[in-house]
Amino acid sequence: MFDLLNQAKALPHRHVRIGDIIYSRGDSTDGNIYIVLEGEISEYRKIRGEIRAVRNIYAGQFIGDIEVMASHSNRLKSYLVKSSFARLAILEKQMVTKLGAMFPEFFLILLKSSIDNLQYAEFELVNRKITV
Repeated sequence: MFDLLNQAKALPHRHVRIGDIIYSRGDSTDGNIYIVLEGEISEYRKIRGEIRAVRNIYAGQFIGDIEVMASHSNRLKSYLVKSSFARLAILEKQMVTKLGAMFPEFFLILLKSSIDNLQYAEFELVNRKITV
């Protein structure tokens, strides 16, 4: 069986500390999807000038998957490190196909993540928590 966290440990990593910004909405998409290996990441928004966490991302979850897979030129959300430290695996877009060819289960995990992220975005839009 495919173990995402174990396989992702072989990818390049980014080590970050509490409060570090992973990326912000509007930043240029660098073509990378990030897999949280350790720690906790918060999706945040500036609301009335104050930074507020709106959702937490944990080990084994992806960030940046929607923008990269849709070839969007800018990041759609903002993320920062909530825990004292975090370790992120960096998955370049071209590696998605390679990983999927070696481990077909990887595509199912990525698809599930993308669906979860899209459902969350839909929930926010329906409940008018974000502006478009």
